[in-house]
Amino acid sequence: MSLPLELIDPILHHLPPRYLLTTALVSHTWSHLSLACFYRSVYIHTKHQKQRFLEALESLPFAYRQCIRAIYVNTLSMPDTAFNKDNYRNDLIVIAAQCPQLDTFILARTAEPFLPDTIPTVWLQGVPASIEVLCRSMLYLPYIPSIRRIGTYLEDAALECYSCNFSHLTSLVLSEPQLQELLDTPSPQQVLFPALETLDLGSVHFSSFFKASSLALLKHHCPVLQHLTLNDFQLFDVNTPTPLPIHTSVVKLALRNVRIENTAWLSIFASMYPALQSLSLEVRFGNHALITHGMDEEEESARQHQNRSHAAQGVLDWIVGCGSLTTLDLIHFGLVTTYSEIMDGLADMASLGSWHCQLNRFALHDCSDDQELPCKHVLECQSLMQRLDTLHLTLPSTHYQTPFMPQKDLIRCNRFPSPMFPPCDLSADALINITTLYLHRNDGHARVSWTQLLQMCPSLTSLSLRYILLQHGSCQRHFPSAHPDSSLVNLTLDNCKVSRADLFFSFLQYQLPRLSSLAMTGVYLDNLDSDPMLDLNVALQNLWIVAVSINQIMCTSLRLHERQRSGNVTRYTSRRRPSMGSVESLNEEHSFSIACINADHVLFNAFQHM
Repeated sequence: MSLPLELIDPILHHLPPRYLLTTALVSHTWSHLSLACFYRSVYIHTKHQKQRFLEALESLPFAYRQCIRAIYVNTLSMPDTAFNKDNYRNDLIVIAAQCPQLDTFILARTAEPFLPDTIPTVWLQGVPASIEVLCRSMLYLPYIPSIRRIGTYLEDAALECYSCNFSHLTSLVLSEPQLQELLDTPSPQQVLFPALETLDLGSVHFSSFFKASSLALLKHHCPVLQHLTLNDFQLFDVNTPTPLPIHTSVVKLALRNVRIENTAWLSIFASMYPALQSLSLEVRFGNHALITHGMDEEEESARQHQNRSHAAQGVLDWIVGCGSLTTLDLIHFGLVTTYSEIMDGLADMASLGSWHCQLNRFALHDCSDDQELPCKHVLECQSLMQRLDTLHLTLPSTHYQTPFMPQKDLIRCNRFPSPMFPPCDLSADALINITTLYLHRNDGHARVSWTQLLQMCPSLTSLSLRYILLQHGSCQRHFPSAHPDSSLVNLTLDNCKVSRADLFFSFLQYQLPRLSSLAMTGVYLDNLDSDPMLDLNVALQNLWIVAVSINQIMCTSLRLHERQRSGNVTRYTSRRRPSMGSVESLNEEHSFSIACINADHVLFNAFQHM
C-alpha cells in the first residue's frame, strides 16, 4: 500500500538524519522529499559554519535551495564582531538571492530559561517562540516576499520594503521610534499586523519612555498578538484619553531591563492582560516610584521602606491575580530585599491558601553572595512546589579559594566553607517532582554535589549547569548511600569545572542508560587520564563538545567512534585548527574520544568563539 505524498512529507520531518538517508533510497520522489528535510531549517552556531553555508548556497541545486525555510543564527556562541552590520550586508544579499522561499530569519540567543530541551536540542531541532534579540544594530535585510518571521532589528529602509508583508508577518522586532512612526501613519480603521503573534519592542537608546496609550494601539493593530516583550524602557506616563482595552490574546509577557517610574503600571498590565500564562520580570523601580524628597534621614528611610513594600505588594497582587499563570520567571527587582520580600510573599500566600498556585515552571534568578540559599523558603513551600516540573535557580557563588574542595572535606556538612547545592538542611522532598532543572551562577562559580543532587531529584530527566563547580563527593551524614541509575535524558554543562572527572565519566558510562543529548561547552575536566575514552552504550541525538579542557590542556580534536557488529568504527575525526589565528602550535594537546551506538547531530569546536 502506498501513502499519499501529503502524508509522507510530515512523517519524514520527524525522522533523524540517519534514517532520512535510508528513506532517500526508496524512489526518486522519496529521495527529493527526504533530502529536502535536511535543508528546511538551518542552524548556524559559528563563523566557520556561516561561511560554509554561504559557500554551499552557490553550488546547491535550486530544488534544495527553495526548501530552505528558516535560518537561525546562534549569536550566543559567536563574538560580537561577527554581527557587524557592514559585514552582514553582503551575507544577507546572498541569502536573499539564494533562498527564495525563506520565511524565517533570526539573529538571536535563547533567553528563555524554560526551554523545551537542553541547549543543543533547542538549537538543532527547534528554537523556542521566546528568544532574546542580541544584535542591536540595524541590519538591511533585502526584500524576500515569502518572509513571515523577522528576528532582528531592521534599518528603516528595509522595514519600509517589508511594509507590503505586514499583513502576514507572524513575528517581528521593532525599535520604539519605528513603532511610533508606524502607529502614527495608518488610518484609525486600518490594522497593521493582523497576523502578528510575537512582537519584540526595544529602546534604541536604552532610556526611551513607553506610554500606556501605546498598549491600546497595539491591541488594535495586533489583534492576535500572543507574545509581547518590552526591552530597555522607562514606564512613567499612565494617563490615557480612554480606558485601556483588554487584550485577551496575549498569553506571554516579558519585561526585560525595564524601569518602572510609576507603580500604577503594574495595575495596567494586570488589567490589560488577564489571560497571561507566562510572565518574565526584570524590572527596577525608579525615583518617581519611591519619592522621598523633603524628609529627614529617619523619615526618608521609613518612607523608602514603605514604598519598596508597596512596589513588592503590587508585583505580588499582579502574580496572584493571574489565574492562568503556569510559567513565572523572576529575574531582578533592583534590590535584593525587594526580591526577597516578593519570594517570601509568594511562599506565604501559597502556604496560607490565598494564592491558588498553578505554576509548573518557575525561575528564580536574583541571588546575593551570601552563603545561605536565598530561595530556600520557596523551595520548602509544598503548596508552591508540588505542581512544579521545571525549576531554574541562580545559586550563591563559592568563596573557596581552591577550585576543587578535597574529598576529605565533603564528609561533614559543617566543614563546608561555602554553599553546596543542594544544601543538607533542605527538605528531602523539596525537589522530588522536578524533571527539568537549570542551575547557574552569573558571577564566579557555585558548587554542586553531583551525588546529592541526583538523590534529591529522582525524577530528573533534563539537567543544565552553568558556571558550576561540579563535585562528586557528598555529605556522608545526610547522603550516605550511593545514587542509583539516573533517568537523565539531556545533560548540558556550560563553563563548568568537574573535579573528579574520572568518576564523572564512570557515571556517564554506567548509570545513564537513557542519555540522548550531551553538551559540554567551556568545561574543565580534572583528574583524567591523558587520553581518556568516554564509552557510552547509548544512541545520542545530540553531541556538543566545545572548548573542553582535560587537566588544563585544551582538546583540539574530536574522535567519534560508533559501535557496529564488527566493533567500534571511527566515524569522525576532526581536524585541528589554530586558536583564533593567533597560536600556530600548542606544546600539549588532547583529543576528546567518545564511543556510542550512534550520534545524529555533532558539533565540535576547540574554542568557544570560532
